Order: sequence, then C-alpha cells, then structure tokens
Amino acid sequence: MPTLDDLALRKSIRRRLRLDRRIAILGDNNNPARVRVPGRSSYVYVRYPASGSNTSSLGWPTIVKMIINITEAAGTPVVVGIDDEDDFAVLSPSTRALEANGVSAGLGVVQNPVNDWVDLEKSPYLRTQPMGAGAPMVVSVLPYRYMDSSRILHAITISGGVDLTSSIPSTANQWLLAGLFLKADDTIEIALSTAQDFAEPLTDEDIQESIDASSALSFPISLWILRHGQTSLADTDKFCDLRQWINIPTA
Repeated sequence: MPTLDDLALRKSIRRRLRLDRRIAILGDNNNPARVRVPGRSSYVYVRYPASGSNTSSLGWPTIVKMIINITEAAGTPVVVGIDDEDDFAVLSPSTRALEANGVSAGLGVVQNPVNDWVDLEKSPYLRTQPMGAGAPMVVSVLPYRYMDSSRILHAITISGGVDLTSSIPSTANQWLLAGLFLKADDTIEIALSTAQDFAEPLTDEDIQESIDASSALSFPISLWILRHGQTSLADTDKFCDLRQWINIPTA
C-alpha cells in the first residue's frame, strides 16, 4: 500500500507533468450568473463537460479555488488542475476554448478585485494599535516620513505611544471618540468628541466634533472609542482609520 509520502510524490509528479488538468466552465447552474461561492471569497463554482471538451453538456457545479486574475463571467472556459497546496484550483483561462469562441485569449485575464484590493488600514505608515497588557490604555503609533508644502522632510517617531487614560469619560454609562492627530510640530494630540450616553450611537457628527477640536494644520490618524470605566484597549475599540490617503488641496 502506498504511503502518504508516496501519494504526495505522485501528486507532485502529476502536477509537474500537467496530467491533472481539465477544461471547466465558470458558473453555478442553480444560479447562472453566480461564479463566486457565497462566504468563501477565494472559491468559485465550475462545471465540467459531461464528456471530453464538449461544453454543450455540463455536469453539476463543483467548488474549486480561484488563484489567478481572470474574467469571472459565468460561462468562461478555464483550466482546472491541482495547485501547489494539492487543491483543485482554476489555473488559467482556456486559451483554445476562448479563441474557438472568437474571444481573444488576452481578454480573459483581468484584475480580480477580490484578490487584489489593498487593505489600507494595514499600511504601516502612522498605523495605530493597542500596545497590549503592559500598557493597556496606550496606543502605539508607527513611524512615518513625509514632505511638507515647503519640501522639508519630517521623520515621525512616537516613543512610548499615546496614553488615552485621561480621556476616558468620567460619567457612568457614557462614551466618546478620541481622535489622534499629527500636529504641525510632529507631535500627536488627542481631540475628543462630546461624551454621551451609551444609548446614543457614535456617528459622523462625533467624528466632526473630534476634528473640530484638533489643532489647525493637524491631520487625523485614527479614532478610538472610550467608555466610562474602561481599563484596556482592543483592536475592536478603533472606531475608524482616518489617515488621508488621497491628497486634497488645503487652505
């Protein structure tokens, strides 16, 4: 009986020799326009021809991984095979099938927003996050370099983070937003919205209050929810990221 190592080796050899590849068609016959699997953004529905490459007769949909950037229109012919993790996956558009249908193969490859979107909240520049158990109410601020309107380089390093303890509401059952802002002198300030009862939701009006309370020429970094009696911060306490990723004219 072959061992697991033997089976893995056989799969690796078959993959290298391109033996485990079949033509399939994107789409779910239960919902003709649906390609992506709900709740599983990296997976798609494909249907295999009942025999050979005859796409006029397709079987029931199968779920496979989507590991490339490709047109996701239902009905698009693709090549399915085993990927580097030994899972079945869409490896490429089927060039021959596309050209047989009068479609340029180059049109089959596009930018895939599910795979290519960039989460700017994870950018390291001035990113804020709780420092943890050793400093439970302190937010760290990662370094940043930027050029101001006078073309002077600023190198921002905030040692020890920013302590939000003194900004916690003093009245029971109240919360507020604490905004962190980078000032023109390269220091961080805290600007607060008005404390309000837990029953009142925090909204864009509270964000604007925090912005209005900040210094002139400062720019926002992030907003944190602070509650009466709070003793520590978690990632979920970040109300939103306010770093300005698109430069706009300022007065």
